[in-house]
Amino acid sequence: EGCENGEQVGDDEGDSPFRAVSLTCVPSLDNIPGGGIPKGALTLMMGAPGSGKTSLASQIAFGAAHNGQRILVLTALSESTNKLIEHLRNFAFFDSEVIGLDVHFFSLQSVLSQGLVPTRGEILLMVRQTRANMLMLDGFRGIR
Repeated sequence: EGCENGEQVGDDEGDSPFRAVSLTCVPSLDNIPGGGIPKGALTLMMGAPGSGKTSLASQIAFGAAHNGQRILVLTALSESTNKLIEHLRNFAFFDSEVIGLDVHFFSLQSVLSQGLVPTRGEILLMVRQTRANMLMLDGFRGIR
């Protein structure tokens, strides 16, 4: 079950001040004027450690999966993806049935030490392999 249509009407052509957005399935975000995530945009979630960035991004990922999207979640943290998934099991939005089908979790930890060019290549390969149309990077500070 997804949220409404998963998309909010907007203008992809730039003729309007309203840009097409994908709903996040987070009511507090989708209900504000201009809510959702602009299509084709880079969206950064910033905050102190423990402020809920990963949980919010994961809620958006699972909501998008229920609306037919494929999401690739890449972690740059030393924490394993299994530990992250176990943490997410505590949330109502968690759905184990979409993991590996529409929501893919991978760690970048092993490739980060090789530098930015190999890391970029690995990310592109994973996006192609999973056919993801949404990419989430968790632990962005680890990608320096």
